[in-house]
Amino acid sequence: MKVTLDAFRKVNLICVDVIMMQYLNNGVLIECTFILQEEKRLLQEDIKQDIAKLLEKRRDMLYLKEKQNKLGEMLSEITDGLKLVRRCKRSIGEKWAEAKDVAEQL
Repeated sequence: MKVTLDAFRKVNLICVDVIMMQYLNNGVLIECTFILQEEKRLLQEDIKQDIAKLLEKRRDMLYLKEKQNKLGEMLSEITDGLKLVRRCKRSIGEKWAEAKDVAEQL
């Protein structure tokens, strides 16, 4: 009787011991152990891949956070410059109005 990996995935953990005891007499215990080791290896590979993906996403997130901070600083500088331009425009408008009034009086 051949025990497959899919068969073990479907079996409840409580039943694994019972199945292994039943197959002990038929020499299948070694095969069961191999299947469990293979399952463990596959799970470890999946976990390593997931961790690698998470580390890559973390690196990307840190890069984007740094870029966001730089863009925030640039936006702050632009906003400050815009406020200065508006004050200058208002001041020039006031000076223009004063010059116009003086010119009319002459």
